[in-house]
Amino acid sequence: MNFVRKASSSLSFRLMIMFLIGGYALTELMQVALRSKVGDQIEQSTFRDTILYADLLVDRRTGQVDEELATVLADARGFDILLKRGDSMWSVGEPIRLRRLDFGTVDQDEIPTPIIRRGRSAEDSFRTFEKVWHNGRFLVRTQSRGYDFILGYEPNIADQVQLWSIISLIGLLALLFLTTRWLFRPLENISDVVFKIGKGDLGSRTNIKRNDELGTLGAEINQMADDIEGMMEAKRDLFLAISHELRTPVTRARVAVELIEDESQREAIASDMKEMDSLISGLTEAEALSSRHSKLNRQPNSVSQLIISELEQHFADAGIVAPEQSNDDYMLLDGMRIRLLLRNLLNNALRHTDSQQSRPTVTFSVSEEGLVLEVGDSGEGIDAKHLGRVTEAFYRPDASRQRKTGGFGLGLYLCRNIVAAHKGTMVIESEPGSGTLVTVNIPHKVASEEFDT
Repeated sequence: MNFVRKASSSLSFRLMIMFLIGGYALTELMQVALRSKVGDQIEQSTFRDTILYADLLVDRRTGQVDEELATVLADARGFDILLKRGDSMWSVGEPIRLRRLDFGTVDQDEIPTPIIRRGRSAEDSFRTFEKVWHNGRFLVRTQSRGYDFILGYEPNIADQVQLWSIISLIGLLALLFLTTRWLFRPLENISDVVFKIGKGDLGSRTNIKRNDELGTLGAEINQMADDIEGMMEAKRDLFLAISHELRTPVTRARVAVELIEDESQREAIASDMKEMDSLISGLTEAEALSSRHSKLNRQPNSVSQLIISELEQHFADAGIVAPEQSNDDYMLLDGMRIRLLLRNLLNNALRHTDSQQSRPTVTFSVSEEGLVLEVGDSGEGIDAKHLGRVTEAFYRPDASRQRKTGGFGLGLYLCRNIVAAHKGTMVIESEPGSGTLVTVNIPHKVASEEFDT
Protein backbone atom coordinates (compact mmCIF):
# COMPACT_ATOMS: atom_id res chain seq x y z
CA MET A 1 0.00 0.00 0.00
CA ASN A 2 2.85 2.35 0.83
CA PHE A 3 4.48 1.50 -2.51
CA VAL A 4 1.28 2.39 -4.38
CA ARG A 5 0.94 5.65 -2.47
CA LYS A 6 4.59 6.51 -3.09
CA ALA A 7 4.36 5.61 -6.78
CA SER A 8 1.18 7.64 -7.30
CA SER A 9 2.87 10.71 -5.84
CA SER A 10 5.94 10.29 -8.05
CA LEU A 11 6.33 12.83 -10.83
CA SER A 12 7.96 10.21 -13.06
CA PHE A 13 5.03 7.84 -12.48
CA ARG A 14 2.50 10.51 -13.39
CA LEU A 15 4.40 11.36 -16.55
CA MET A 16 4.54 7.69 -17.45
CA ILE A 17 0.73 7.47 -17.09
CA MET A 18 0.37 10.51 -19.35
CA PHE A 19 2.77 8.97 -21.86
CA LEU A 20 0.87 5.68 -21.67
CA ILE A 21 -2.43 7.39 -22.47
CA GLY A 22 -0.76 9.31 -25.27
CA GLY A 23 0.86 6.12 -26.56
CA TYR A 24 -2.49 4.33 -26.60
CA ALA A 25 -4.08 7.17 -28.55
CA LEU A 26 -1.15 7.21 -30.97
CA THR A 27 -1.43 3.44 -31.40
CA GLU A 28 -5.10 3.75 -32.30
CA LEU A 29 -4.24 6.37 -34.92
CA MET A 30 -1.48 4.12 -36.24
CA GLN A 31 -3.94 1.25 -36.54
CA VAL A 32 -6.27 3.41 -38.61
CA ALA A 33 -3.38 4.49 -40.83
CA LEU A 34 -2.04 0.95 -41.13
CA ARG A 35 -5.47 -0.43 -42.02
CA SER A 36 -5.74 2.17 -44.75
CA LYS A 37 -2.24 1.44 -46.04
CA VAL A 38 -2.59 -2.36 -45.85
CA GLY A 39 -6.02 -2.11 -47.46
CA ASP A 40 -4.60 -0.18 -50.43
CA GLN A 41 -1.84 -2.77 -50.85
CA ILE A 42 -4.37 -5.62 -50.76
CA GLU A 43 -6.54 -3.92 -53.36
CA GLN A 44 -3.59 -3.45 -55.71
CA SER A 45 -2.47 -7.06 -55.18
CA THR A 46 -5.97 -8.41 -55.81
CA PHE A 47 -6.29 -6.34 -58.99
CA ARG A 48 -3.09 -7.90 -60.30
CA ASP A 49 -4.22 -11.40 -59.37
CA THR A 50 -7.57 -10.82 -61.08
CA ILE A 51 -5.89 -9.63 -64.28
CA LEU A 52 -3.50 -12.60 -64.16
CA TYR A 53 -6.03 -15.36 -63.49
CA ALA A 54 -9.17 -14.09 -65.23
CA ASP A 55 -8.31 -15.62 -68.59
CA LEU A 56 -6.08 -18.37 -67.20
CA LEU A 57 -9.02 -20.24 -65.63
CA VAL A 58 -11.24 -20.18 -68.77
CA ASP A 59 -10.12 -22.21 -71.78
CA ARG A 60 -9.89 -19.98 -74.86
CA ARG A 61 -11.11 -22.64 -77.31
CA THR A 62 -13.80 -24.49 -75.34
CA GLY A 63 -14.84 -21.71 -72.92
CA GLN A 64 -14.79 -24.25 -70.09
CA VAL A 65 -13.60 -23.45 -66.59
CA ASP A 66 -10.41 -25.22 -65.54
CA GLU A 67 -11.80 -26.37 -62.19
CA GLU A 68 -8.67 -28.25 -61.18
CA LEU A 69 -6.44 -25.22 -61.65
CA ALA A 70 -8.97 -22.97 -59.89
CA THR A 71 -9.06 -25.33 -56.90
CA VAL A 72 -5.26 -25.38 -56.70
CA LEU A 73 -5.12 -21.55 -56.78
CA ALA A 74 -7.85 -21.26 -54.18
CA ASP A 75 -6.06 -23.62 -51.80
CA ALA A 76 -2.56 -22.21 -52.41
CA ARG A 77 -3.40 -18.51 -52.34
CA GLY A 78 -6.49 -18.49 -50.14
CA PHE A 79 -8.71 -17.10 -52.92
CA ASP A 80 -12.47 -17.34 -53.23
CA ILE A 81 -13.41 -17.66 -56.94
CA LEU A 82 -16.77 -17.38 -58.66
CA LEU A 83 -17.40 -17.65 -62.44
CA LYS A 84 -20.94 -16.96 -63.72
CA ARG A 85 -22.39 -17.01 -67.22
CA GLY A 86 -26.10 -16.78 -67.52
CA ASP A 87 -27.61 -19.35 -65.22
CA SER A 88 -24.39 -21.31 -65.10
CA MET A 89 -22.27 -20.70 -62.00
CA TRP A 90 -19.14 -22.33 -60.60
CA SER A 91 -17.28 -21.40 -57.39
CA VAL A 92 -14.52 -22.57 -55.09
CA GLY A 93 -13.56 -21.41 -51.60
CA GLU A 94 -15.91 -19.47 -49.34
CA PRO A 95 -19.30 -18.89 -50.98
CA ILE A 96 -19.74 -15.48 -52.64
CA ARG A 97 -23.35 -14.29 -52.31
CA LEU A 98 -23.86 -11.76 -55.07
CA ARG A 99 -27.19 -10.52 -53.75
CA ARG A 100 -25.47 -9.11 -50.65
CA LEU A 101 -22.73 -7.33 -52.56
CA ASP A 102 -22.91 -3.78 -53.81
CA PHE A 103 -20.01 -3.44 -56.26
CA GLY A 104 -18.64 -0.05 -57.12
CA THR A 105 -16.92 0.96 -60.32
CA VAL A 106 -13.13 1.20 -60.25
CA ASP A 107 -11.51 4.20 -61.89
CA GLN A 108 -8.88 3.39 -64.50
CA ASP A 109 -6.13 5.12 -62.48
CA GLU A 110 -6.75 2.67 -59.63
CA ILE A 111 -5.92 -0.30 -61.84
CA PRO A 112 -2.22 -1.28 -61.96
CA THR A 113 -0.36 -1.52 -65.24
CA PRO A 114 -1.73 -4.59 -67.08
CA ILE A 115 0.40 -7.71 -66.94
CA ILE A 116 1.60 -8.43 -70.45
CA ARG A 117 1.04 -12.13 -70.76
CA ARG A 118 0.60 -14.09 -74.02
CA GLY A 119 -0.49 -11.03 -75.97
CA ARG A 120 -3.56 -10.35 -73.81
CA SER A 121 -2.46 -6.86 -72.63
CA ALA A 122 -4.67 -5.15 -75.16
CA GLU A 123 -7.70 -7.08 -73.95
CA ASP A 124 -6.80 -6.42 -70.31
CA SER A 125 -6.52 -2.70 -70.90
CA PHE A 126 -10.12 -2.45 -72.03
CA ARG A 127 -11.61 -4.45 -69.17
CA THR A 128 -13.79 -2.83 -66.58
CA PHE A 129 -13.40 -3.63 -62.89
CA GLU A 130 -15.69 -3.35 -59.92
CA LYS A 131 -14.77 -3.76 -56.27
CA VAL A 132 -16.36 -4.07 -52.85
CA TRP A 133 -15.29 -4.70 -49.22
CA HIS A 134 -17.71 -7.00 -47.42
CA ASN A 135 -17.24 -8.44 -43.92
CA GLY A 136 -13.46 -8.04 -44.09
CA ARG A 137 -13.23 -9.62 -47.55
CA PHE A 138 -12.15 -7.71 -50.67
CA LEU A 139 -13.78 -8.76 -53.94
CA VAL A 140 -13.07 -7.73 -57.54
CA ARG A 141 -15.38 -8.40 -60.51
CA THR A 142 -14.40 -8.34 -64.18
CA GLN A 143 -15.20 -10.20 -67.39
CA SER A 144 -13.38 -13.14 -68.96
CA ARG A 145 -14.54 -14.80 -72.20
CA GLY A 146 -18.21 -14.33 -71.49
CA TYR A 147 -17.98 -15.05 -67.76
CA ASP A 148 -18.39 -12.71 -64.82
CA PHE A 149 -15.14 -13.45 -62.97
CA ILE A 150 -15.14 -12.58 -59.24
CA LEU A 151 -12.04 -13.01 -57.11
CA GLY A 152 -12.32 -12.62 -53.35
CA TYR A 153 -9.58 -12.41 -50.73
CA GLU A 154 -9.92 -12.12 -46.97
CA PRO A 155 -6.69 -10.64 -45.63
CA ASN A 156 -5.72 -10.94 -41.98
CA ILE A 157 -5.38 -7.19 -41.60
CA ALA A 158 -6.31 -7.20 -37.90
CA ASP A 159 -3.41 -9.50 -36.96
CA GLN A 160 -0.92 -7.51 -39.02
CA VAL A 161 -2.10 -4.22 -37.63
CA GLN A 162 -2.25 -5.57 -34.07
CA LEU A 163 1.29 -6.96 -34.29
CA TRP A 164 2.70 -3.67 -35.56
CA SER A 165 0.67 -1.76 -32.99
CA ILE A 166 2.07 -3.86 -30.12
CA ILE A 167 5.63 -3.53 -31.40
CA SER A 168 5.20 0.23 -31.85
CA LEU A 169 3.62 0.65 -28.40
CA ILE A 170 6.39 -1.33 -26.67
CA GLY A 171 9.06 0.64 -28.50
CA LEU A 172 7.34 3.92 -27.70
CA LEU A 173 6.99 3.09 -24.00
CA ALA A 174 10.62 1.96 -23.77
CA LEU A 175 11.75 5.20 -25.39
CA LEU A 176 9.52 7.28 -23.12
CA PHE A 177 10.73 5.41 -20.03
CA LEU A 178 14.40 5.96 -20.88
CA THR A 179 13.74 9.61 -21.74
CA THR A 180 11.85 10.18 -18.49
CA ARG A 181 14.60 8.53 -16.46
CA TRP A 182 17.19 10.71 -18.15
CA LEU A 183 15.17 13.88 -17.65
CA PHE A 184 14.51 13.28 -13.96
CA ARG A 185 17.73 11.57 -12.89
CA PRO A 186 19.08 14.93 -11.57
CA LEU A 187 16.16 15.03 -9.10
CA GLU A 188 17.62 12.01 -7.30
CA ASN A 189 20.96 13.79 -6.98
CA ILE A 190 19.26 17.01 -5.82
CA SER A 191 17.15 15.13 -3.26
CA ASP A 192 20.21 13.30 -1.90
CA VAL A 193 22.26 16.50 -1.60
CA VAL A 194 19.41 18.44 0.06
CA PHE A 195 18.95 15.57 2.55
CA LYS A 196 22.67 15.61 3.41
CA ILE A 197 22.70 19.40 3.79
CA GLY A 198 19.68 19.12 6.08
CA LYS A 199 21.61 16.60 8.19
CA GLY A 200 24.52 19.02 8.54
CA ASP A 201 26.81 17.89 5.72
CA LEU A 202 27.38 21.33 4.23
CA GLY A 203 30.14 20.04 1.97
CA SER A 204 27.66 18.13 -0.24
CA ARG A 205 27.15 19.54 -3.74
CA THR A 206 25.11 18.56 -6.79
CA ASN A 207 26.96 17.44 -9.90
CA ILE A 208 24.38 18.34 -12.55
CA LYS A 209 25.92 19.52 -15.82
CA ARG A 210 22.86 20.52 -17.83
CA ASN A 211 21.58 23.72 -19.39
CA ASP A 212 17.94 23.33 -18.38
CA GLU A 213 15.79 24.17 -15.35
CA LEU A 214 17.15 21.25 -13.30
CA GLY A 215 20.70 22.33 -14.06
CA THR A 216 19.84 25.84 -12.87
CA LEU A 217 18.20 24.43 -9.73
CA GLY A 218 21.30 22.33 -8.98
CA ALA A 219 23.56 25.38 -9.38
CA GLU A 220 21.32 27.43 -7.08
CA ILE A 221 21.37 24.69 -4.43
CA ASN A 222 25.17 24.62 -4.62
CA GLN A 223 25.24 28.39 -4.22
CA MET A 224 22.87 28.15 -1.26
CA ALA A 225 25.13 25.52 0.35
CA ASP A 226 28.15 27.77 -0.22
CA ASP A 227 26.35 30.67 1.43
CA ILE A 228 25.22 28.57 4.40
CA GLU A 229 28.68 27.09 4.81
CA GLY A 230 30.16 30.58 4.70
CA MET A 231 27.77 31.78 7.40
CA MET A 232 28.52 28.74 9.57
CA GLU A 233 32.26 29.29 9.15
CA ALA A 234 31.78 32.94 10.14
CA LYS A 235 29.77 31.89 13.20
CA ARG A 236 32.42 29.34 14.11
CA ASP A 237 35.18 31.91 13.74
CA LEU A 238 33.19 34.31 15.91
CA PHE A 239 32.76 31.65 18.61
CA LEU A 240 36.45 30.87 18.58
CA ALA A 241 37.42 34.53 18.64
CA ILE A 242 35.10 35.28 21.57
CA SER A 243 36.29 32.19 23.43
CA HIS A 244 39.93 33.13 23.01
CA GLU A 245 39.29 36.74 23.99
CA LEU A 246 37.43 35.67 27.14
CA ARG A 247 40.26 33.48 28.38
CA THR A 248 42.51 36.40 29.34
CA PRO A 249 39.99 38.29 31.57
CA VAL A 250 38.81 34.99 33.06
CA THR A 251 42.39 34.09 33.97
CA ARG A 252 42.92 37.53 35.57
CA ALA A 253 39.65 37.20 37.46
CA ARG A 254 40.65 33.81 38.84
CA VAL A 255 43.89 35.32 40.14
CA ALA A 256 41.96 38.23 41.69
CA VAL A 257 39.54 35.80 43.37
CA GLU A 258 42.37 34.35 45.41
CA LEU A 259 42.79 37.79 47.08
CA ILE A 260 39.26 37.73 48.50
CA GLU A 261 39.45 37.18 52.24
CA ASP A 262 35.94 35.78 52.76
CA GLU A 263 36.36 32.08 52.12
CA SER A 264 32.71 31.36 51.26
CA GLN A 265 32.60 34.18 48.70
CA ARG A 266 35.98 33.15 47.32
CA GLU A 267 34.86 29.54 46.81
CA ALA A 268 31.54 30.56 45.23
CA ILE A 269 33.20 32.95 42.80
CA ALA A 270 35.94 30.42 42.04
CA SER A 271 33.29 27.82 41.27
CA ASP A 272 31.58 30.23 38.87
CA MET A 273 34.89 31.06 37.23
CA LYS A 274 35.62 27.35 36.84
CA GLU A 275 32.28 26.82 35.11
CA MET A 276 32.93 29.78 32.81
CA ASP A 277 36.38 28.40 31.97
CA SER A 278 34.81 25.00 31.29
CA LEU A 279 32.22 26.63 29.01
CA ILE A 280 34.91 28.48 27.06
CA SER A 281 36.99 25.31 26.72
CA GLY A 282 33.98 23.35 25.54
CA LEU A 283 33.03 25.98 22.97
CA THR A 284 36.57 26.21 21.66
CA GLU A 285 36.97 22.45 21.36
CA ALA A 286 33.53 21.84 19.84
CA GLU A 287 33.82 24.54 17.20
CA ALA A 288 37.37 23.46 16.32
CA LEU A 289 36.17 19.87 15.79
CA SER A 290 33.13 20.89 13.75
CA SER A 291 35.32 22.61 11.17
CA ARG A 292 35.96 20.53 8.06
CA HIS A 293 39.61 21.57 8.37
CA SER A 294 39.91 20.04 11.85
CA LYS A 295 42.88 17.75 12.48
CA LEU A 296 43.14 14.80 14.82
CA ASN A 297 46.37 13.72 16.44
CA ARG A 298 45.98 10.00 15.74
CA GLN A 299 48.42 7.72 17.49
CA PRO A 300 48.35 4.02 18.46
CA ASN A 301 46.51 3.98 21.80
CA SER A 302 45.38 1.21 24.10
CA VAL A 303 41.65 1.77 24.62
CA SER A 304 41.67 0.10 28.03
CA GLN A 305 44.60 2.27 29.16
CA LEU A 306 42.81 5.45 27.99
CA ILE A 307 39.72 4.49 30.00
CA ILE A 308 41.69 3.49 33.12
CA SER A 309 43.73 6.72 33.01
CA GLU A 310 40.64 8.86 32.70
CA LEU A 311 38.86 7.08 35.56
CA GLU A 312 41.89 7.37 37.85
CA GLN A 313 42.43 11.05 37.09
CA HIS A 314 38.88 12.40 37.13
CA PHE A 315 36.57 9.75 38.61
CA ALA A 316 38.60 8.09 41.34
CA ASP A 317 35.86 8.68 43.91
CA ALA A 318 32.89 7.89 41.66
CA GLY A 319 33.00 4.15 42.25
CA ILE A 320 33.02 3.30 38.53
CA VAL A 321 34.46 -0.13 37.77
CA ALA A 322 37.43 0.12 35.40
CA PRO A 323 37.95 -2.46 32.64
CA GLU A 324 40.91 -4.81 32.68
CA GLN A 325 43.97 -3.60 30.83
CA SER A 326 44.75 -5.43 27.60
CA ASN A 327 47.54 -5.48 25.04
CA ASP A 328 45.21 -6.36 22.16
CA ASP A 329 43.08 -3.23 22.06
CA TYR A 330 45.32 -0.75 20.27
CA MET A 331 43.74 1.61 17.75
CA LEU A 332 44.75 4.76 15.89
CA LEU A 333 42.92 7.38 17.93
CA ASP A 334 43.27 10.91 19.16
CA GLY A 335 43.84 9.84 22.78
CA MET A 336 43.22 13.26 24.33
CA ARG A 337 39.88 13.65 22.60
CA ILE A 338 38.75 10.09 23.31
CA ARG A 339 39.39 10.78 26.98
CA LEU A 340 37.43 14.03 26.66
CA LEU A 341 34.58 12.04 25.05
CA LEU A 342 34.56 9.55 27.93
CA ARG A 343 34.78 12.37 30.51
CA ASN A 344 31.72 14.14 29.11
CA LEU A 345 29.69 10.93 28.86
CA LEU A 346 30.52 9.94 32.44
CA ASN A 347 29.87 13.44 33.81
CA ASN A 348 26.51 13.40 32.09
CA ALA A 349 25.72 9.94 33.49
CA LEU A 350 26.76 10.88 37.03
CA ARG A 351 24.76 14.10 36.91
CA HIS A 352 21.54 12.19 36.25
CA THR A 353 22.13 9.12 38.42
CA ASP A 354 21.31 8.76 42.12
CA SER A 355 24.67 7.98 43.70
CA GLN A 356 22.94 5.99 46.45
CA GLN A 357 21.43 3.49 44.01
CA SER A 358 23.98 2.65 41.32
CA ARG A 359 27.02 3.81 39.39
CA PRO A 360 27.49 4.36 35.64
CA THR A 361 29.06 1.50 33.70
CA VAL A 362 31.80 1.61 31.05
CA THR A 363 32.34 -1.27 28.63
CA PHE A 364 34.19 -1.55 25.36
CA SER A 365 35.30 -4.01 22.71
CA VAL A 366 37.79 -3.79 19.85
CA SER A 367 37.23 -6.00 16.81
CA GLU A 368 38.07 -6.04 13.13
CA GLU A 369 35.33 -3.47 12.55
CA GLY A 370 36.65 -1.06 15.17
CA LEU A 371 35.84 0.22 18.64
CA VAL A 372 32.49 -0.11 20.38
CA LEU A 373 32.32 1.96 23.57
CA GLU A 374 29.24 1.90 25.82
CA VAL A 375 28.47 4.17 28.77
CA GLY A 376 25.27 3.39 30.64
CA ASP A 377 23.42 4.59 33.70
CA SER A 378 20.21 3.83 35.54
CA GLY A 379 19.20 7.44 36.07
CA GLU A 380 16.00 9.29 35.25
CA GLY A 381 16.39 8.77 31.50
CA ILE A 382 15.47 11.06 28.63
CA ASP A 383 12.03 11.52 27.12
CA ALA A 384 11.74 10.34 23.53
CA LYS A 385 10.82 13.83 22.31
CA HIS A 386 14.24 15.12 23.44
CA LEU A 387 16.44 12.27 22.14
CA GLY A 388 16.81 13.76 18.67
CA ARG A 389 18.08 17.08 20.00
CA VAL A 390 20.21 16.35 23.05
CA THR A 391 23.38 16.47 20.92
CA GLU A 392 22.63 20.02 19.75
CA ALA A 393 24.70 22.86 21.18
CA PHE A 394 23.15 24.43 24.31
CA TYR A 395 20.08 22.19 24.15
CA ARG A 396 18.81 20.92 27.50
CA PRO A 397 15.67 18.87 28.20
CA ASP A 398 15.22 21.03 31.32
CA ALA A 399 13.56 24.08 29.75
CA SER A 400 14.00 26.12 32.95
CA ARG A 401 17.80 25.60 32.71
CA GLN A 402 18.13 25.50 36.50
CA ARG A 403 21.61 25.29 37.92
CA LYS A 404 20.75 22.20 39.96
CA THR A 405 20.27 20.17 36.78
CA GLY A 406 23.86 21.05 35.83
CA GLY A 407 25.67 21.56 32.53
CA PHE A 408 25.44 24.09 29.72
CA GLY A 409 24.16 21.75 27.02
CA LEU A 410 27.60 21.37 25.43
CA GLY A 411 28.69 17.94 26.71
CA LEU A 412 26.86 15.69 24.23
CA TYR A 413 27.39 18.25 21.46
CA LEU A 414 31.11 18.00 22.02
CA CYS A 415 30.88 14.19 22.18
CA ARG A 416 29.06 14.13 18.85
CA ASN A 417 31.76 16.25 17.22
CA ILE A 418 34.58 14.08 18.59
CA VAL A 419 32.90 10.92 17.28
CA ALA A 420 32.17 12.55 13.89
CA ALA A 421 35.80 13.68 13.60
CA HIS A 422 36.77 9.99 13.98
CA LYS A 423 34.20 9.11 11.25
CA GLY A 424 32.17 7.16 13.78
CA THR A 425 28.60 7.13 15.04
CA MET A 426 26.97 7.76 18.42
CA VAL A 427 23.60 6.27 19.32
CA ILE A 428 21.65 7.29 22.45
CA GLU A 429 18.98 4.95 23.81
CA SER A 430 16.91 5.99 26.79
CA GLU A 431 13.57 5.61 28.51
CA PRO A 432 12.27 7.80 31.33
CA GLY A 433 12.90 6.05 34.65
CA SER A 434 15.05 3.31 33.10
CA GLY A 435 18.33 5.09 32.44
CA THR A 436 20.35 5.86 29.34
CA LEU A 437 22.82 3.93 27.20
CA VAL A 438 25.23 5.73 24.85
CA THR A 439 26.93 3.54 22.23
CA VAL A 440 29.91 4.89 20.29
CA ASN A 441 31.23 3.11 17.18
CA ILE A 442 34.57 4.18 15.68
CA PRO A 443 35.76 2.20 12.65
CA HIS A 444 39.28 0.88 12.13
CA LYS A 445 39.64 1.48 8.41
CA VAL A 446 38.95 5.22 8.29
CA ALA A 447 41.19 5.85 11.27
CA SER A 448 44.04 3.89 9.68
CA GLU A 449 43.72 5.67 6.36
CA GLU A 450 43.74 9.11 7.92
CA PHE A 451 46.70 8.21 10.13
CA ASP A 452 48.71 6.92 7.18
CA THR A 453 48.14 10.12 5.27
